[in-house]
Amino acid sequence: MNKSIIKNSTDKTTAVVDTKKVVKKLDKKMKKNDSLIDIEMPKSIKVDVVDFNNKKLKDLTLDPSIFLVEPRKDIMHRVITWQRSRTQAGTHSTKQISEVSGGGRKPFKQKGTGRARQGSSRSSIQRGGMITFGPTPRSHATKLNKKIRSLGLKMGLSQHTVNKNIVVIDKFPTIEKTNEFDKKFAVFNKKSVLFVDVDKNEKFARVIANLPNLNIIPVCGLNLYDLLKHKNIFFTENSINAIIKRLGD
Repeated sequence: MNKSIIKNSTDKTTAVVDTKKVVKKLDKKMKKNDSLIDIEMPKSIKVDVVDFNNKKLKDLTLDPSIFLVEPRKDIMHRVITWQRSRTQAGTHSTKQISEVSGGGRKPFKQKGTGRARQGSSRSSIQRGGMITFGPTPRSHATKLNKKIRSLGLKMGLSQHTVNKNIVVIDKFPTIEKTNEFDKKFAVFNKKSVLFVDVDKNEKFARVIANLPNLNIIPVCGLNLYDLLKHKNIFFTENSINAIIKRLGD
């Protein structure tokens, strides 16, 4: 079974996840919801820039080369598979004959006992012996071209954009209490949210750490898996500009 370790974006906890099951779930999700892939892409798109009270401040035109790329299921699947394979632990290990303790001498003489001949008690047919062709620690990482990786990320952003699942705010609030933030965030009526900031925002991460399905990630760590995992994406104007700088041709 292929297993991987997922690192929580809000804390240092880790969890073992079956990579194949994750890819299958995303595959089923794409099949059930045609809007995830079969989207008619507009030529240009504008979004509202709002404050944290959900009041409109101005309009923002998004770069169509990044936020209006026609999604392709095969590309997105390749990127997800590549990403999960890189996080797979690969720590599976079994003992070879040189690693098994004991067995330094022949168990019994070659002839005259009526038993099958044995050369070592560490043999693979002996209880407690070596494992023949067993797994050893290795990297499961695969290679994928940078252009394909960035294209998959653009498709994920475009998917959320066309489905109107992105929100652009002027800046993140400076609230330090989780309860206070939860009450204020209720005006958006959004669940399963990924916040994207320009840099690491540890204070904000601590505020939302105990709120379910809310995570924050810097632009440099933005990836397709986290985009598809969350239903809504919250950006700031600065993070939008940073994404354009990162993915722009």
